[in-house]
Amino acid sequence: MLFTLLPEERILMDVVGLKADLARKADPAMKAWVRDHLGMNVDHFLGCRMPVIREASKALYRDGKERKLSMQQILTSCDVLLQDGTYELRLIAFQWVHLARKHLESGHDQTLESWLGMYVDDWSDCDELCTHALGCFLIHFPEHASRVEQWALSDNPWMRRGAGVALIPGIRKGHFLQECLSVCTELVEDTHPLVRKGWIWSLKEVGKTAPEEVTGFLEQHGSRLTAGEKKVALKFVEP
Repeated sequence: MLFTLLPEERILMDVVGLKADLARKADPAMKAWVRDHLGMNVDHFLGCRMPVIREASKALYRDGKERKLSMQQILTSCDVLLQDGTYELRLIAFQWVHLARKHLESGHDQTLESWLGMYVDDWSDCDELCTHALGCFLIHFPEHASRVEQWALSDNPWMRRGAGVALIPGIRKGHFLQECLSVCTELVEDTHPLVRKGWIWSLKEVGKTAPEEVTGFLEQHGSRLTAGEKKVALKFVEP
C-alpha cells in the first residue's frame, strides 16, 4: 500500500517507497532527452516515461477508491506528493485528482489555484494540471472561470500560461469565449515565449467553434503577433 489510514481520517503517504519504485523504472536517456529537446529543468526529474507515471497515478486512484478516501483526503495526499518537489510525483498528484474529478467541489478552487502558483515550474506540469483537473473543474463550476482572468496579471509566468490553457477544455465545449478573449487581450504583449504559446493555443481552439472571434481579435491585435503566431491562431479558421 502506498498510504496508510490513521486516526481522524489522517493519511500517511509512503513517498519514499513510491519514489524508489519510480527510480527503478526511470530511463536516464529520457531525462537527457527532456533536457536537450524540451528545454526543461531536470534537476528534480527522475527520468520516468509518461506510461510509468500514469500507471502510478491509476494505482493510487484505484487504491484510494477501494479504501473509500474522501476528496479531501485525496487532496491532502496530493499535497504531500507535491511538497516533495519531484517532477514525477507532481504529475502523479495532478493526474490522481483528475481521475477523481467527479468528487471535486466548488470550494476546492483555492487548493487547485494554489498548486498552480506554488508547485508548477515548467510548461509541462502547467499543462498537465490546467488542461485536465483544473480545466474540468472550471467546466463543472463555471462561476470560477472569471478568476482565471486574474491569473493573467500575475508575476508568475506559469500562472499567466495557466490563464490561457486552463480554459481550453471548456472552450472545446463552447464555453468561456469572453473569458478567453479577455485573457488573450491581457497577454497579447507578454514577452515570455511559453506564456505566448499558451494563450495563442487557447485562441486557436476558439477557431473551432467561433472562427469569427479569432479573425476579429487578429484584426484588432494582429500587429502584436508574429506571422508564425497568427498562423497557429488561424489553424481552424477557413480562409
